Amino acid sequence: MKSLTPAEETLMHTLWTIEQGFLKDVMKAYPEPKPHHNTIATVLKILVEKGFLKVKAFGRLHRYEIKVTKEQYYQQLLRLFIDEYFQSSPQLLLAEMFKLELLVEDHLHPYLSASIEGGTSKKTEKKKEQKKNSKTTDKKKKEKLKKKKKIKS
Repeated sequence: MKSLTPAEETLMHTLWTIEQGFLKDVMKAYPEPKPHHNTIATVLKILVEKGFLKVKAFGRLHRYEIKVTKEQYYQQLLRLFIDEYFQSSPQLLLAEMFKLELLVEDHLHPYLSASIEGGTSKKTEKKKEQKKNSKTTDKKKKEKLKKKKKIKS
């Protein structure tokens, strides 16, 4: 996915709001100051070429529909930002946020507890289960050894 210019991004925000529309609908929803409709039409064409929008023709009219959601675009922007400024390391981004005091440990607790409670940490849950099973197995082995010792005595 390619990045967007400021003009393209403004137009995408408009389309994310209205979800689909003809040029007149986009013009109506576009924030002030509104550029000329030819400018909007050109940017719409570029967004189609970049794969952010799709077009459905109705005779000579074109209805523009979202192809890339706001969430998809934001995820891509975040990935590009981390790649460009933090050597593709989300850990370096977090470290910088802690360093600048934009983030403190207390901010993370809701996310960490939610991931544990919600079962999103499958590896952790699996390890806990394996540990529990191995403890149960160890107990059974110890009980068998005790029984054998009693029988031998």
